[in-house]
Amino acid sequence: LYEHDDSQEAERLLPYATIVVKTGDDELYISGPLSFVQSTWFLMCMIGVTAVNINVDYLELSSSQSEITGVSRRMLTRIADFCLGLYVCEIFLRLLHFGRWFFLHEQDWKWNLFDVMIVSSGVVDQWVVPVTLGHALPIALRHWVPVLRAFRLL
Repeated sequence: LYEHDDSQEAERLLPYATIVVKTGDDELYISGPLSFVQSTWFLMCMIGVTAVNINVDYLELSSSQSEITGVSRRMLTRIADFCLGLYVCEIFLRLLHFGRWFFLHEQDWKWNLFDVMIVSSGVVDQWVVPVTLGHALPIALRHWVPVLRAFRLL
């Protein structure tokens, strides 16, 4: 949905006044209380969170058990959990802001779906598996999930 004559359709997208604009590169911009999710500063913050998360994952994977003390490992886990919580909040805010267009936009739907899959894999890896199975996830899978999260930088 881009700039069009049917302003009623644009107003139905979200419960507040909505403006949908087509730019030269087919990006979807919607105004409203959550429009900050489209801002450059928000994107840069999320890139920073991703960079921190990648470094934490690297430290966890590259260090042997003897190199990281229990306190350090718990701190790394807390940082990784905080980053994952921010990713979940980001997805939730973007879903609320874009509504159905989060999955229907011509170009962005693939990236958005990929983002949801990566964050979902992180939720399963970091939160669901440890609570339900302990750390019974096969070691090969446990090492690939952080690598998948690194693809968020794309």
